[in-house]
Amino acid sequence: MSARYVSPGTYGLSDLDPYGTWRVVPTYRTVWVPTGVPVGWTPHSTGSWISDPVYGWTWVDTAPWGWAPYHHGRWCYVDGYWAWAPGPIIARPVYAPALVAFLGEPGAIAVGPAGPP
Repeated sequence: MSARYVSPGTYGLSDLDPYGTWRVVPTYRTVWVPTGVPVGWTPHSTGSWISDPVYGWTWVDTAPWGWAPYHHGRWCYVDGYWAWAPGPIIARPVYAPALVAFLGEPGAIAVGPAGPP
């Protein structure tokens, strides 16, 4: 199923289907929603940052599906749940070590590639 919505060659693509479902959300088109996560789960809550010699600070999630959603596309909060929007299908997927926006004080936004919070 995931191959219908994610660019071919995306590392971790085969890990998505056993651990989530696809939904159509008008704002983001088709999104993937992880199943089996605890109530209150948020992205970047189960894993750690590592310092990769090539990419710098990179998020490595402990979930068995945790590679593709953290290095391609974007997480979005829709109707009370977190979903992953992979973006348009392209010939060669674009890897990002961790593009994250941390919201803090009103008016303070940090946009990455990010380091550990």
